[in-house]
Amino acid sequence: MPLAVDVVWFKRYLRLRDHAPLAQAIGQGRPLILRYVHQPSICALPDHAPRRHRFVEECLTDIQQPLAMVGRSMLVCAAEMITVLEHVQRQHGIQTLHGHAYETDALDASWSFASSVPGCTPGCRLAAAG
Repeated sequence: MPLAVDVVWFKRYLRLRDHAPLAQAIGQGRPLILRYVHQPSICALPDHAPRRHRFVEECLTDIQQPLAMVGRSMLVCAAEMITVLEHVQRQHGIQTLHGHAYETDALDASWSFASSVPGCTPGCRLAAAG
């Protein structure tokens, strides 16, 4: 398996300028995957109106250009986050999942990252920032 990657999970905090988990991940110096995931379980919630969806799409579009200028891109897909992480784990191996604490709490509480992903890279962890 190639060198394990760090994954930055963008969920509600859709800015680059002061994105602490992104800065932390870049500082690690490992290969990096940036992800935004349209999760069906979240999209089905009553507060996820079409207006919110349009806002998210606009933010994602705005983020892509500055990322492209530094040779990066954010992968956007529709699936449950755990499914996405399992796929990334199978393809690359995940060293660390980076995200804001309020965005990763539910995942951390409902899923033991190191033990739930078959073949998880030894020492893989969830790194939640502010």
